Amino acid sequence: DVKAKLSVLEVLKGKEAEAKLLEFESYNKEAIKKLDSNYELNVIKLKFVYEKGDEDEPLKTPYRPKVFDAKGKEVKVDFYANVPKKKFSDIELYPGSDHEGYVVVAVPKGGDYLISYDLGKPVFFSTTK
Repeated sequence: DVKAKLSVLEVLKGKEAEAKLLEFESYNKEAIKKLDSNYELNVIKLKFVYEKGDEDEPLKTPYRPKVFDAKGKEVKVDFYANVPKKKFSDIELYPGSDHEGYVVVAVPKGGDYLISYDLGKPVFFSTTK
């Protein structure tokens, strides 16, 4: 049995998210320029706590989340930004450890959305307070 907790710690949107991406890696400027004008970037800080599981095999933090608009439709935008030293995804953990890091998602401008990770079954998070 695996027991883990996943939390959203911070959400940066629009220009604030773009500034954070440029702080992470200057090459992100090119990716930001290519983003469709109907979308904006959000940088989401997540925390994964691996409480219980197989002591002999590491568990990797989940990859990119799926994004759903306010009506429940999946938002698929071909976008990638680099978060080299503070990435959330694909980090190996053993029971008793935790990890904080960032993911980047492109979302429809000005709209509410949910992110989802499949941790055996889908878990959804709102990114509004």
